[in-house]
Amino acid sequence: MTRTVPSSLLILVIVLALASVLFLGLTAMPGLILVPCVHPVAQDVALSASIAVVLTLAASRLWGCARFGKPGSAVGLVLLLVGLSLWLGSYRYSALSFAGGRLQILRGFAITRAASPQQTVAPGAILSLTSTSVIGIQVLTGLAPVQCKWMSENGGTLDSNDTGDTVYTPPQHSETDHLVVLANAGCGLGTVRSEIRIIVLP
Repeated sequence: MTRTVPSSLLILVIVLALASVLFLGLTAMPGLILVPCVHPVAQDVALSASIAVVLTLAASRLWGCARFGKPGSAVGLVLLLVGLSLWLGSYRYSALSFAGGRLQILRGFAITRAASPQQTVAPGAILSLTSTSVIGIQVLTGLAPVQCKWMSENGGTLDSNDTGDTVYTPPQHSETDHLVVLANAGCGLGTVRSEIRIIVLP
């Protein structure tokens, strides 16, 4: 006698296999934020599982439930996984307490100089620039959107002080400068202060 695999188990295996492939595809696209105020990993898990469920249900209808198997409780389990992922990944409501400072909002800065490759520096880094240098600075964060406010303590020039990236020129009559940024991701995470220290060369 041939032993058959229960349809619900077969559906669960198919959905999880599809979700795994979709998850790998989504993680290959860093910075893709489709669900606000949710951690990117939780977002990718929820989206990949949801898409897998939709594709499986579409295939079930197309090929016939009797032949393909009825989704039944398997889909319910996957949807429970989706809900659990969104809850645990929520910055506001998760039991993981993201709002308690456990999530790194600002990871560093990308520095662009003329005729030089882009450089990544950590918060609090020290840069040496001439007074005529012009550099591009971009906040590096895994969250989006992040509201930023830039300030130069000693009179440096910023082409924009309220975006995630800006163009900076050091002050003309000072040997140092502190370039300060306040980054606010919203979602109950609060505001993070960071800075880059500038040494102005002759």
